Amino acid sequence: MALNEANAIYTEVVEVSEEPFDGFVYDLVTVVPAHTYFANGVLVHNCASPSTQAALLRPVLEGVVGSLKLPDAVARVAAANPPEQAAGGWNLTPPLANRFCHKTWTVDSERWIEGILSDWPMPSIKMVPDNVEDYISSAKALVASFIRTRPSLLMSFPKDESAQAGAWPSPRSWTMAAKFLGACNSIDADEDTMMNLIVGSVGSGAAQEFLTWQKNLDLPQPKDVLNDPKGFPFPDRDDKVFAVISSAMAYAASHMTPTLWEKAWLVIERTVNEKRADIAAVCAKQIAKSAKKGYPLPSQMRSLAPILKTIGEL
Repeated sequence: MALNEANAIYTEVVEVSEEPFDGFVYDLVTVVPAHTYFANGVLVHNCASPSTQAALLRPVLEGVVGSLKLPDAVARVAAANPPEQAAGGWNLTPPLANRFCHKTWTVDSERWIEGILSDWPMPSIKMVPDNVEDYISSAKALVASFIRTRPSLLMSFPKDESAQAGAWPSPRSWTMAAKFLGACNSIDADEDTMMNLIVGSVGSGAAQEFLTWQKNLDLPQPKDVLNDPKGFPFPDRDDKVFAVISSAMAYAASHMTPTLWEKAWLVIERTVNEKRADIAAVCAKQIAKSAKKGYPLPSQMRSLAPILKTIGEL
């Protein structure tokens, strides 16, 4: 391959030395070698043909390349021009598209002028706290509550081919949305940030419906429910009941102690007494899985016997 001298930049090799190494060495090669390179310490792959996209499914979702597990700190990011603006461009295939959160960038002339005149500002990034998983557990319970009321939105594959290359609802993308929701809640992110991330995960229609539903819930905090199992305000709508009880069980499971174990079952008992046995059964299974060795069966055995039989704990 001939180099275009006008665009070539040469760097002098100062030293070549041998280093002891007993691991795997990877040679990154593509059909067009110039499509894989390092830029400021970032490995860049400048090609997204359908065959390449198929090979990227596991690396993008699981962070695994062949037998190599990438470190948790390694992020996978993709950027592209619309196919109609790219030279020989392709849309993302639906399986790969559904593994990303999508963000459409618009050209803002004022920001471009400011950046080119005074250098581009570094973004201010908030870091999630160490207990972010607690927020994610609660967010998963909330998303599960929503899907329970709108099961048709769990999997909604677009008919339009161009929409298939973007964000759309699936079990995978709802899980991603729940993680983003939990992370946003952990840092008190603004509504625009939360909206962009959830829209980018499951698409505009599903995201708008979920966020509207969430705003109208007005739910008690999981800790308040567990602190007062017999006295917390019990919701009147089934979707609210499921959201409250499953969120409380998620919190108890991630902070499990003998006291929380007992209080969680008191919440289940209250749910049965409020004639929501179907919801109690689902949430009882959720908390039963988190039991630690030596934890006794709930003292409310008599009233909970039908529920325990249902989940196979009796």
